[in-house]
This record gives sequence, C-alpha cells and structure tokens, in this order.
Amino acid sequence: MARETVAQRNARLAQEREERQEAERLSYSLRLMSLLERATNLSNFELTVRNGFFRVEDRNERYQSVYQLEYLWTTSSQEVLENLTWKVESVEQELAEARRRAEVKKEAERKVRELLSDEERELLGL
Repeated sequence: MARETVAQRNARLAQEREERQEAERLSYSLRLMSLLERATNLSNFELTVRNGFFRVEDRNERYQSVYQLEYLWTTSSQEVLENLTWKVESVEQELAEARRRAEVKKEAERKVRELLSDEERELLGL
C-alpha cells in the first residue's frame, strides 16, 4: 500500500470535514428541537424566543449562562448546540444520580424498619 502524501491527506481530511458538516447541517433542526424540549422539561432551564433566536438560560448557574441558538445551521450555532447538549446531559445525569441515591436510601430505611425492633432503632438513634 502506497503512503499518502501530505496533499492527499489534507484533501481527505477536508472532504471528511465537509461530510461531517453536511451531516450536522441536515440533522441540526431535529437535534435543536429535541434538545429544546429536553431542556424545557428540566426545571432549571428557561426558553425564550427573541429576535429570531432561541435563548436558553440556565437559572441554576452562579453566573448568567445564556445559550443563543439560531433555527438555521451555522458553525457557531452548531457549537452552541453542542455546549447546551453537554450541559443538559450533565443536569440529566445529576438528577438521575439523585433519584438513584433517594431509592437506595428509601430501601435502606425499609430494611431498618423491617429488621430492627423499635427499641433497637431507638438505641441506635435511627
């Protein structure tokens, strides 16, 4: 197999980049609407539409965190979409972990009630 020249490699990488951007452009609107739905279903994101832009504000952030998205694909809107996707996924993971921990605690409390008498719980301070 012949080695790839620098020009060939650059041409291949440029072609791959164009294909990736085309795929992102084609799926952008669907991904945008799906993400906006997920974000608004979480209690800490607020969605407003202003001047033809979707503005998503994270109300739980210490510093004002606003994501401004366009309906049509641009490279900058793609970057904002990816950043917001990461943020929404991290919030969803935090909520899932909190639910899991609450279930574990509930199960532990059930076991304590089931296995220990009132006097034993009182002596243990439970």
